[in-house]
Amino acid sequence: MLKNFLFTRFLVESVSDNVVNEIRRGVKKLKRAVNNKVIELRIGTPPKTAPAHHDTALIDGKEFPIPVNSQHPAMTLTAEQTKQAIYMFEQSVLFLSDYFENASIAVVYIPSPLSSYQWVSPTVTIWTGKGNVVVASADIHKRSREICHKIEGIARKHDFKFVDTRKFFRKAASKEPIHGPRDWLHPNETGYRALAEGVISAFFDGEKSSGFLPCEG
Repeated sequence: MLKNFLFTRFLVESVSDNVVNEIRRGVKKLKRAVNNKVIELRIGTPPKTAPAHHDTALIDGKEFPIPVNSQHPAMTLTAEQTKQAIYMFEQSVLFLSDYFENASIAVVYIPSPLSSYQWVSPTVTIWTGKGNVVVASADIHKRSREICHKIEGIARKHDFKFVDTRKFFRKAASKEPIHGPRDWLHPNETGYRALAEGVISAFFDGEKSSGFLPCEG
């Protein structure tokens, strides 16, 4: 009788645990699905694969096709939207500085993928939530420079360390792709090495490190 009771209790508890775990997994899946749907409704669904159309950059002395669904330096934001975004960044860094009051704050400016390459094509196609938009390739670097100087100004204003890593990214990108081949939204190993080189040069290279590498063109 006791053995049967113990077995029944074990069986009930096991089934109960499995049911609870399945419910938890189901809730997590539902949350992910809802979040993904909200994002889709807000910004549209990005292309799952790189479109056939591409723009051309110069890499290792050769023309290289860059997919149009990569990231750009906020080309579609209005002046007011840009102002609000910069303000939110400043407030976030100040909150971080106040919260970790004994920490030394360093701001690292990382260029968007499209800001990292030397363009051969006179125009660049950028993807937005409302479809593709064609912009002058020269405006890509101009916009990146504009945002960099705004971020640098915040660092100077509040006496934070700062490094513009664009020259390190562009140096690496002149020799080989630093994004892709599957994911053109984030750096690949070469890209992350370029990022590390910039951070080390600014902050960790002994007496050579000034702690502040300003924005370049």
